[in-house]
Amino acid sequence: MEQFPQKTEGKTMIYANVDEQGKQELEQAMKKAKDKKWYQRLKTIDLSYQGRSAPEIADIFGLSQAAVR
Repeated sequence: MEQFPQKTEGKTMIYANVDEQGKQELEQAMKKAKDKKWYQRLKTIDLSYQGRSAPEIADIFGLSQAAVR
């Protein structure tokens, strides 16, 4: 899994870059996840791959931005 930077409002945003095989593995892992924190970590990667920013992801899960980064 790679990450690529993008400038947003003067800050560099880093998003997860998942290839097709990685996306399938991520989806399978999310389906099998039984632990809430593990699922949130996997979903955070998924949402980042979809282009969601750290502040957006933090709001979704009720976490601090630092916890998401």
